[in-house]
Amino acid sequence: VRYIRVPEGRDDDGDGRFNEDAPGGVSFASHFPIGWNAASAPVRPLSEAVPRALADLVIEEEVDVALFFEGDHGGLRFTERRDGNRNPGWNRTRDEVAKLFADKTCRADSESPRVESLDGHALGWMDTDAKALAFEVAVWGPSVAGADGRHVTNGTTERVGEEAWRLWIDEVRGGEGYVEWHPTDIGSGRVALIGGFEPRTCNDPPEELLPVALRGIDEFVTELIDVIPRLDIEVTELTRHGDCVELRARVVNRGGLPVDFARPCEDAEFTVQLSGGGELIAGATRLELPTLLGGEATAVHTWLVRLPEGGTITLRAQATSGHGVEREVRR
Repeated sequence: VRYIRVPEGRDDDGDGRFNEDAPGGVSFASHFPIGWNAASAPVRPLSEAVPRALADLVIEEEVDVALFFEGDHGGLRFTERRDGNRNPGWNRTRDEVAKLFADKTCRADSESPRVESLDGHALGWMDTDAKALAFEVAVWGPSVAGADGRHVTNGTTERVGEEAWRLWIDEVRGGEGYVEWHPTDIGSGRVALIGGFEPRTCNDPPEELLPVALRGIDEFVTELIDVIPRLDIEVTELTRHGDCVELRARVVNRGGLPVDFARPCEDAEFTVQLSGGGELIAGATRLELPTLLGGEATAVHTWLVRLPEGGTITLRAQATSGHGVEREVRR
């Protein structure tokens, strides 16, 4: 045998893949309890302190938006939801956030690559289980560098990215960031060929391109926070007639992005609960609601309640996305 080909790097956890794990065999990016398979990921999800602390924070604080600043694709990456068409508002939300990102960062292409697999991915867990709007934001990528590689049509997305970086290094950087393949002695009479992209070449922008890479990112984050769905229960009428109360109310989305109430999620609803001896005379205790676009409101719903003085009517609206609101009414 004159030569052998071996993978570069280390297989820390013995799964046949190299350099995808942190020291100790745990990849924090795929350490979350979604699509977990004990055979392919023997370490239990969230057994490590750092990702567990992040998951606890997201749940305890009821986080609405999670942005992961990572990647070298130069765009906005989102999950491919497992629930398919169950959430009709999701496609509109994704498109509006992608457009906002493109507008604020002056990146012409608002199309965003999907995360094809949710298995163990923090992004997928945030979106699916924690009910937060979750996106991966890559401030640096081939399109930001001025070589997006869209002329390459054969191969996978990763291949397109590799060709784009090679174009950038060759035609824009004059070869800077690439080491020609050359032999090196690795001991015991063995010689290896090493070369290729220098470390971090495709991960971090050069100092002179930092302003371009960061342009508009702060505006994107600020405006995204401003337009996230904010549910409100608006009481339009509250009148007492003897021992009865007539109540009219509706649900309003005060934010700019859609909020979804699509079935079959059992907790996506508009409900009425009574306390203090109250009795519902007319009106539904539970209503299914439509998807509400930014600024939209549902129809006004009416209830007639026998309610003693001091009694309470509690209205709740809960969406499939995790957004919810509660309002207590007394009369």
